[in-house]
Amino acid sequence: MSERPVWWQAVEAAVGAPLAVDAVGGGEAVIDVAAERLLATVSALRQAWPALHLTAITGLSIGGEVVLLYHLLLDGGLTLRVRCPGAPPNAPSLAPSWPAVNWYEREAHDLLGVAFKGHPNLAPLLVARDWTGGPPLLPVEGER
Repeated sequence: MSERPVWWQAVEAAVGAPLAVDAVGGGEAVIDVAAERLLATVSALRQAWPALHLTAITGLSIGGEVVLLYHLLLDGGLTLRVRCPGAPPNAPSLAPSWPAVNWYEREAHDLLGVAFKGHPNLAPLLVARDWTGGPPLLPVEGER
């Protein structure tokens, strides 16, 4: 990106390191945030912009690792890219401090198996309560 967006310093301070920002079409910026820095990063953004809006959490499985994308409505758009380590993949929950995130995290839990640490209720949202298969969007063992 040629010039730094207004949120840059707040995120850089929360992440604790210089940002590497990928620019995509329409002014969207994508930054990598370590799972352990997600709460601090989102807290800094929400403090600086109280009307910050999360439009979606999407995710994908890449090489056996789950990557979550937190899509935020800020300037031209900001996406936080978070790699979720572990088996099952895990990330801190934003729901206790940002209730609007609740269903987004439940959806990612259902479809990708992400265990959100600190989430108040990861009850199934999209899959049947008696579902015995693995997360539908993860490759089946042996197909990775």
